Amino acid sequence: MNNLKRILAVAIVTVFFIQCSSSKSATTTPKLTNQQKLDIIKNKYTQAQLDEGHTVWQASCGKCHKLYTPDSRDFDKWERVLPRMVKRSKLNDEDAGKVRAYILSNTQMN
Repeated sequence: MNNLKRILAVAIVTVFFIQCSSSKSATTTPKLTNQQKLDIIKNKYTQAQLDEGHTVWQASCGKCHKLYTPDSRDFDKWERVLPRMVKRSKLNDEDAGKVRAYILSNTQMN
């Protein structure tokens, strides 16, 4: 009888986890295209904020290495590099967003 209870308990827990995992995968948000990301940036940041991003980029990023112009890399490459560089430079979220917006709005689209 104890074995039956254990098997039943394991079965119930298994069903519970299967239900939870399937509902999470169904609510996955679709991946944005690079153009959609760029459109969001253009709607969120003003030209003045992009200019501030340029200034922060020059001051912060230029301290440690040669500055690569935004058009020297494609959109995907910058998306891979920027999070790591933001972390290393210890930029706050606001400045990091402006730098990202400046770089991505002036990069190559692929």
